Amino acid sequence: MTDIQTYPEHIPFLWRILAWWEGYDPLEYARMRRPRKKRRSVIQALPAPEQHSPTEARLDLIQKIWGKGLSDPGGPDYINELSKQLSLSPQMSALVVGAGLGGLARKLVQDYGVWINGYESDPVVAEIAQKISVDEGLARKAIISQMNLDDSPIFERKFDRAFSKDTLYKVTHKKDLLKAVHKQLKKSSLFLLTDYVAKDQKSINHPEMVQWQINEPDDIVLCDSSSLRNLLEEVGFQVRVQEDVSTTYIKMIEQAWAQTNELVLELAEDKEANRDSLNIILKEAEIWDMRARALQSGRLRVYRYLAYKPTSF
Repeated sequence: MTDIQTYPEHIPFLWRILAWWEGYDPLEYARMRRPRKKRRSVIQALPAPEQHSPTEARLDLIQKIWGKGLSDPGGPDYINELSKQLSLSPQMSALVVGAGLGGLARKLVQDYGVWINGYESDPVVAEIAQKISVDEGLARKAIISQMNLDDSPIFERKFDRAFSKDTLYKVTHKKDLLKAVHKQLKKSSLFLLTDYVAKDQKSINHPEMVQWQINEPDDIVLCDSSSLRNLLEEVGFQVRVQEDVSTTYIKMIEQAWAQTNELVLELAEDKEANRDSLNIILKEAEIWDMRARALQSGRLRVYRYLAYKPTSF
């Protein structure tokens, strides 16, 4: 068999994985799928799990795709590049909103010695994240706690810096969350966030964007890039940077899934025994395939914002 990664990049990673599962050469499979009038769901290839829940098994497999402590694009190099803008030091404390599995928080602790309090809405994810912190000897420096970020969150202490990575697009009450972050930041502090946004208001209701949102495991509450900047300014931040980083995200998604080759082949050696694991990977592949397509269409974007809390507040 030819390695999945040797095939042209124009063959979507979802098709490559499905080709292996169904016993086809990826090039042959791509010819069968094109032209496609209607998108075929991965669910037709395998019986889907009853629900897309963050079980330990699913989270373990997701980390094999994205990296330890991670569940989405943005490995150590990306985190390091982003964090340079925050001028972190061991004397500082930082708030991480939407901590996920805690990979970002622990990376900041390891690189800069900063003290982290991370908050994650999903209780299962938060519990596993804190367990990883404990296992890595960072129980006190990279604390991950469960908190409903969409229900008037109250953070207990003041922070020198704040970081939010790809969280607000799943939050209905965005302004309340941003107010809470602003309130607990010390004066002259920085807030760095990246998030999925629509290119404009018209894009939110485009049929392909609606289909993408339906396919996502979480409820999506999308706004456009200008609206998110306005919300930041309304709660008292000064926005110093607003940058479209969508191209970087598309590359990270493609690279991560290209590297799942060995994992898929290992599981495919015993399809029956590994059926549940293959189900999880295929469902994740479908989710990220649709998200990548939404980004490539230009209607969905990822923006980076660097916000400053002035001394007047």
